[in-house]
Amino acid sequence: MTQLFQDVKKDLTVKPNWMGDAVFKEMKEYWESPKFKSKSEQNKKNRDANVGASLDTGGCIPHRVIWKRMKETTGKESSVLDFYFLTHSKEKDKSWVNEKAQAAFNKFEKRKKNY
Repeated sequence: MTQLFQDVKKDLTVKPNWMGDAVFKEMKEYWESPKFKSKSEQNKKNRDANVGASLDTGGCIPHRVIWKRMKETTGKESSVLDFYFLTHSKEKDKSWVNEKAQAAFNKFEKRKKNY
């Protein structure tokens, strides 16, 4: 749903066929308001400040739910490393979300072997 609204905001001259006229008008007014633009700019600054952070790919799904789904899928308890890899790698190509996530994984794995 978020992606749908992001696509609509890119071109406010075209009302999508799935959105009612009154809703589009209200959303357009809000997106063009100084209040929204200010909040949007602050959120952009906040995201930029987190560059290099170890991002996870779970979105709004709580980790306990992801852990439970992993167990249901595999039929067994997953390791912490498996869980970390799942929540810090890209689904499409299984690459790390960023270098910091990979470094944290490698550091943890190294400590585990030395323990």
